[in-house]
Amino acid sequence: MSQSAVLRNYGQVEEALIVCAALQAAGFDASIDNYNHASVNWLIVPALGGIPVRLPVSQLEDARAYLQEMVDTAADRLAEATGEEPVPARKKYWRAWAVAAVLITDWLLLFVLWRFLRATYLKLRPTRSHQLESSPTT
Repeated sequence: MSQSAVLRNYGQVEEALIVCAALQAAGFDASIDNYNHASVNWLIVPALGGIPVRLPVSQLEDARAYLQEMVDTAADRLAEATGEEPVPARKKYWRAWAVAAVLITDWLLLFVLWRFLRATYLKLRPTRSHQLESSPTT
C-alpha cells in the first residue's frame, strides 16, 4: 500500500464530498477521512481538525493542478454548459444600510418621544414655591 497524504482539510462535509467526487471522476484515488464522524455529529468537525481529503503521495501534485485548473476555468465551463455568460456577483450593501437606517430611526424616534414626554411633564407638573416659610414669632 502506498503512502497517502492530505490534500486539504475542509470545514464542511459537503465541500469535502464535492472535491472528493470531482477528483474520483477525474481518475484520482481520493478518499475522505472522518466522514462518518462528521456526518453523524457535525459539531465535532472543528475538534477533528476538519475533514481531510486524502490521496496517494504520487497523485498529490497532479490533483492540486487539476483542482486549480477546475477553479480557473469554472466561468468558461459554466458559460459552455448554460449557453450564456455568467453574471458577476455584486455585493449587496443595501441590506446593511437598510438595517442601519432602521436601527438609527428607532433610536431617534425614542429620543424624540422621550424629549416630548419630558417637556409635557415639566409643563403640567404643579409649580412649587421655593420661599421659606417663616415660623410664627411669639
